[in-house]
Amino acid sequence: MKAGLKVIDRYIGRELCTSMGLGLGFFTFVLLTKKLLKLIELVLTKHVPLGSVGWLFLYIFPPLLVWTTPMALLLAIIATYGRLASDQELTALKAAGCRLYRLSLPAFGVGIVAMAITATSSIYGVPWAAQAFRDLVFVLTRTQATIGIQERVFNDDFHGLILYANRLDDANGIMEGVFVVDTRDEQNPRTITARRGRIALDDRQTTVVLELQEGSAHVIPERKAGHYQVSGFQTLKLPLSVSDPRSAGLKDRIPDELTIAELLAAIQDPGASGRKTTDLLVSLHHRFAAPVACLVFIILGTPLAIRIRRSGRGISLGVTIALAFIYYALMVFGHGMGKNGIIPPFWGVWLPNLLLGGIGLLLFIGGDSEAWIPTSLRGAWATARGLKGP
Repeated sequence: MKAGLKVIDRYIGRELCTSMGLGLGFFTFVLLTKKLLKLIELVLTKHVPLGSVGWLFLYIFPPLLVWTTPMALLLAIIATYGRLASDQELTALKAAGCRLYRLSLPAFGVGIVAMAITATSSIYGVPWAAQAFRDLVFVLTRTQATIGIQERVFNDDFHGLILYANRLDDANGIMEGVFVVDTRDEQNPRTITARRGRIALDDRQTTVVLELQEGSAHVIPERKAGHYQVSGFQTLKLPLSVSDPRSAGLKDRIPDELTIAELLAAIQDPGASGRKTTDLLVSLHHRFAAPVACLVFIILGTPLAIRIRRSGRGISLGVTIALAFIYYALMVFGHGMGKNGIIPPFWGVWLPNLLLGGIGLLLFIGGDSEAWIPTSLRGAWATARGLKGP
């Protein structure tokens, strides 16, 4: 019997691994498509080196894996156990004395691997990738500062400055019909128009500047009501605030860029991070809640797949997307409640896992409920469920 169970475990395990691999590739590709098009645009229109684009592509993966790995695991479970149920293979195995908890062991084995991938990506990969992505973008900005600028779009990537260009030549970085709102001097905000402009390094090659040509600057001093100053220029150079992220403090970094230790330090001293404690707590709890979603999907998906009793990847994909949508809708709702202080961040982040995990646990126990029913009553129980008795 034990030898037979090992064969069954390997069989189910292979099915799970195959389906999970396909699901991981599918979900990653779907979520990556928009970003991939943007990276292709950087190569074709912004002339960003292919090697740099390759690194940017690599840095996108850890955050994606946090989302796609649990979804791929859920798809694998729904597809594998749903097919086994529809082919009556599970019925035969249960008739031979195998219980649901025993049949689900391969799912838990694959789930441990999925949890490890998700945990590594969430705890270590996300902050590493976010920081590395920002570092590389900084380097590219210093050498190709028009990388993030689009024509006829207001750009506010530079601190205290809004930039608009009616036309942008991607080949040489020359902008035409330039409009700038500079509020870095709060006492003397100014509006600048110029015929042409470009973003480049200064003569010392250390500071990024916006070099404008043939324009005028309009200033309305805050302390001098009714005064209006206009000055024309042939060339005007405005230094742009492009700070080195490698020297940035906690205030200048988003929660995704912070390691667990840095998040804990920021929570202990919210003033140093300049962020709400609830935001930091939500980010911290999410690092650990995301991997646990794999366990939740195993407990929920296995008995649900058996009850659905439908084969086919299309149905499995539909059920997976529906469950994933419910999970992530609950997650967004819980995160919002936690960040706004309506409920404690812990409960806000762990709400989807606790709710769906509880439902899954009831289904899981129900899948083996015959084990606790007296033999004399199992026929009536099976009839009530619309199944043939053992």
